Amino acid sequence: MNRWNQLGWMLMAGCVATGTSVLAQSQAASSGGVLGVYNNVVSMGKVGLVTGLSRVLEVGKAIGPSHASVPFVDIELSTQVDPSTDFYAVIGLHEHHGKSEIGIENLYLQRSGLIDGLRVRAGRQFVPFGYMSQLHTELMPFASVPAAIEYFLSGGNLVADGISATYTVPVPFMLTAQVASWTKAMPETPEGFTVTNRMSQYRVLAGTSLTGDIDFSTSIHWLNGDGVSFKTQTDRVELMGTDMKMDWVLGQDHQLTILGEAMVMDRTLGATAFKRYGGYVAAWLKDGIFDYGVRTDWAESPDETLSRHESISALFNIRYTPGAVIKLQYLHDTTPAANHQVGIGYVVAMGSHNHPVIR
Repeated sequence: MNRWNQLGWMLMAGCVATGTSVLAQSQAASSGGVLGVYNNVVSMGKVGLVTGLSRVLEVGKAIGPSHASVPFVDIELSTQVDPSTDFYAVIGLHEHHGKSEIGIENLYLQRSGLIDGLRVRAGRQFVPFGYMSQLHTELMPFASVPAAIEYFLSGGNLVADGISATYTVPVPFMLTAQVASWTKAMPETPEGFTVTNRMSQYRVLAGTSLTGDIDFSTSIHWLNGDGVSFKTQTDRVELMGTDMKMDWVLGQDHQLTILGEAMVMDRTLGATAFKRYGGYVAAWLKDGIFDYGVRTDWAESPDETLSRHESISALFNIRYTPGAVIKLQYLHDTTPAANHQVGIGYVVAMGSHNHPVIR
């Protein structure tokens, strides 16, 4: 267990103890036992179980151990330490290569009020490169992770330890600028590509309401760091990208969302330098408890040997409660090795946060 996991367990245990104590005081206050209590109750918000969907299944092939259902449980803890400081943590139990693994996915303190419009976060976070990679993979609207994010951002979420500062510019529309410094330890046996070691990140996000029913946002972002081979040879990586999102409210319980991201990677591996491109465009309609959508993906492998992924997808989701969804996805790989894949997912969110499970 590394130092962040140890620290995470200690902080969460302290938060649980603090929240339990304050909750007891609050109950006492309601019966006249305590005159005043500060609202510092820990909320355990998200507990989910997904079966069958960290991978999609290729039609016509036997379902072997590597394609078995993959359950997960995420427990979310959050509390207000003081009026300007919030604590947030997510502990995850996931299955990986047939083994259950437990670890700290997020663990940070957020401080606001140092300067008007400034927020500072310190700890373990998802590196906010683009839109989709900031969501836990089980909260993405599709059952599978877009190929570009899977190739370039460590399978879906690039988790790193560090500090980020976000400033909201005082203008009539939404405009924020972010700068961050990250450190990510490389696994002893890395699986595939990831940006690792020491990283720098910059991001600018803008958004506005085009009409009373249409919201639009866009961001540009840049990230640099080392590749997985940096210990044995030069392996420098620069990622640049942009994303655009539009939400169009069509009526009560009806909303159209269009989302696109594009990325370019510059990598210097030894004496070889090369570029790789990737992205996706997705659109889905929320129609009452149902979601219908399509997505097209393209991505180039982040290695010296170039290979290209291209696919089209269709989704159908049933959000039968605000905290539960069944996700179905059909994916057709349009590269020369064409195949058909099916994804099935089930997510339940419970607790005081009760996050919408489709963002």
